[in-house]
Amino acid sequence: SHDTETINDAKENGGPNTAISPQLGSYGGEVTGLVMESQVYAQPYAQPKAQQISLMWQDGIIHKMALAAILCQVDYYHTYRKIYGEAAAKDCLHRISQVLRECLDKHLDYSYGQLAIVYPQEGERFLMVLSNTETYAAYCLATNLRANVKALNISTNSVMLQVGGFPDSVMTISIGVASVLPTEALQPSYLLDLAQQGLDQANSEGGDRICIGGTTDETDL
Repeated sequence: SHDTETINDAKENGGPNTAISPQLGSYGGEVTGLVMESQVYAQPYAQPKAQQISLMWQDGIIHKMALAAILCQVDYYHTYRKIYGEAAAKDCLHRISQVLRECLDKHLDYSYGQLAIVYPQEGERFLMVLSNTETYAAYCLATNLRANVKALNISTNSVMLQVGGFPDSVMTISIGVASVLPTEALQPSYLLDLAQQGLDQANSEGGDRICIGGTTDETDL
């Protein structure tokens, strides 16, 4: 099923890119080697993760802009590593992380002051936090991320499908999506918890899915 109600609500409320942030470069960190103007950040950071997100949260409060979190997890990564070995698993993860950042970089609209920070987490997980991004825009980006990872065609082969329970014949990702309008009454952890809820739901449904945190529906395209 599709979370069409949530997506339609986002469209009716103006969709993505409805405000402009005047301070793109206020969060510190190191720009990746993709495009210097991209404002896509990766580890190591000049500031800790919590401080980075807190600054983005405060910017959202001041400028009344939604903040989104996209939490990606490579499906059955540990099983893949057991079957193919550490070197192949690292190469798989590197290729996926690279395509995720490239896809994110193409998605951002700098004229609207969008900023994204990428945090590798627990090996096979990646957290993306995006400024000025409502639910519909975050969902569209997640759809592109999922499709681009599949397009890498990293084979799991028929043996892995039978033994490992993989959702597809190629490596896939599951994604939890969330977007909120920051307020003084809420904490950034609320946004991250919603994204985690979405990812947990995607995993419980077998993976290779996009779920929006805080809802009871999952998106299985």
